[in-house]
Order: sequence, then C-alpha cells, then structure tokens
Amino acid sequence: MFDVGFWELFVIGLIALIVLGPERLPRLARTVGLWIGRARAAFYSVREEVEREINAEGLRETQRALQREMEASARQGYSRTTTGATPSLRDQLNTDHDEPDHTGRNTRQ
Repeated sequence: MFDVGFWELFVIGLIALIVLGPERLPRLARTVGLWIGRARAAFYSVREEVEREINAEGLRETQRALQREMEASARQGYSRTTTGATPSLRDQLNTDHDEPDHTGRNTRQ
C-alpha cells in the first residue's frame, strides 16, 4: 500500500522536531502511538469477528449437508425395510396411526 522507508521516516521526524520542538514531540509520539494501537486493535477485532462468522457459516453448511445425507440414507433404509415386509405390514407402516393405543392416547403425537 504505502512504501515508507527509513529515510522517509527520518525526514518526517526531523520536520516534526523542528516544527513542534523537543518539549512537545515526545507527547505527540505517545499520542500517535496510542491512536495507532487503538486502530490496530479495532482492525483485529473486526477481522476476528468476520473470520468467526465465516467459520460459523461453513459449519452450518456442513451441518445442512450432513442432515441431508442422513435423511437420504434414512429414506433408503426405510424403503429397504418396507420392501421386504408383507403387504399388510407395509400398509400399516405407511398409514397414519391416529387411533388410540391400549392406554387411550393417540400413537402419533
């Protein structure tokens, strides 16, 4: 971005020393250092938050993919178990069970 070498910094420091004088230059250097430190901290905080969000989104995508894969394998497993069943048992598995069981509660809740 900026290519500032040793000699450029030396010239800037020399001009600051001439303009501000030796009494105010250390105070200005301390203040500028604090500002730079705060700016860096804010930058790193934002960068860390963005990286955390990117990682969280990647985890959510992985979770969705795993969920779809599990649902697909469950459907395949369910269809494999019902194909070998007798027709009456297959019909019972595929129908809704809204009739009460022996306790008087609906089986599907």
